[in-house]
Parts: sequence; C-alpha cells; structure tokens
Amino acid sequence: MEGTPRVNATLSKTGSCAQTCTYLSLSQKGIVNIANGTFHDMPELARLYLNGNNIANLPADIFKYN
Repeated sequence: MEGTPRVNATLSKTGSCAQTCTYLSLSQKGIVNIANGTFHDMPELARLYLNGNNIANLPADIFKYN
C-alpha cells in the first residue's frame, strides 16, 4: 500500500489482551516474526487477523493454549 510505512517488526507480548479476548486484528503492521508465547494467555482467542504482513514462520506451539 502506498503511503503505509513498512517495518520489520517482531510481534511479542508487551501487554495483555485479558482472558476474554476473542478477536485481534494486526493486519498490515509490518510484522515479520511472532515470538513464542505471544498468544498463550488468550485462551478465548477465536479470530486473529495477520493479513498484509510478511510472516515467514510461526513457532510450532504458538496456538497451544488457544
């Protein structure tokens, strides 16, 4: 997208989405990596949008607790 800044960002947990988070949209944020454990405290997460990023690999157990 023209005018949208691009960064090589790693998504990692710096806060909490609370135990009841069911929807998370992280589309077009320049994410290239997701740290292991990022979604572990979100057991109710049912919808996760990551489109428009450049993620090549995901940790094997990234959704272990979802």
